[in-house]
Amino acid sequence: KKPPKEFPWAFIEKGPLRNFAERMLEKEKYNLLHVTHPMRTAPFVFEAQKTGIPYLITLTDYFTICYEIQLLNLKKRLCQGPEGGKTCLRDCPKSGVVNKEFLLKRNKRAHRILSQAQAVVSPSKFLKKMIHKTYPDISIRLIPLGSVSLPRQPHPRKKYLTFGYLGGFHSIKGIHILIQAFRKIRNKNIRLEIHGNLLSREYLVELLGLAGEDRRIAFHGRYSSKEELAEILKRIDVLCFPSI
Repeated sequence: KKPPKEFPWAFIEKGPLRNFAERMLEKEKYNLLHVTHPMRTAPFVFEAQKTGIPYLITLTDYFTICYEIQLLNLKKRLCQGPEGGKTCLRDCPKSGVVNKEFLLKRNKRAHRILSQAQAVVSPSKFLKKMIHKTYPDISIRLIPLGSVSLPRQPHPRKKYLTFGYLGGFHSIKGIHILIQAFRKIRNKNIRLEIHGNLLSREYLVELLGLAGEDRRIAFHGRYSSKEELAEILKRIDVLCFPSI
């Protein structure tokens, strides 16, 4: 069955996915749910509330306060929060879907999801701050993300400095900003290695255009093992996180 048109931006409470959640939670007899992305899992949360299954939430983005997920408006500028929906209607219109009634319902459901959780965790101070700005009554615990233990590798001596990016190829990752900044540096003894998974072919074409014929910039594919990751990190002197 085709999902409702507001599905990508709303917290859906009823429908086929809710029916599936009901059957699954009844069959598996879970004691606890861990929610890391309520965008498409809200029906499971609502069913857990109905059946009394406790759940905790680890916030991984801004979807509870922003239907564009990353607090970036349609002009790719940082938003300072929904301001009761005024900012959403002005900067991120969705014709035929987003209106005052939609935003009021969305806000109530998001608050219900957060307020009834046994615990809400944020990996960053900024994310916690922005969620608190809209929902000041929600208790949020700050727990930074963990790290992966990798085999130690000797760092080779070389004549140039290598900058590196590791992650998905998507505009929200800010790789275009990294390339633009890198190309402003005229030093010939620097390199930029870009590793990761292709999430948007159009964005990759944009990045290749920005890199132009700059031979100091190299694009690599995805890596699949700890050993491969360790080898990549051995070559990188400065690891960059340009996410916007």
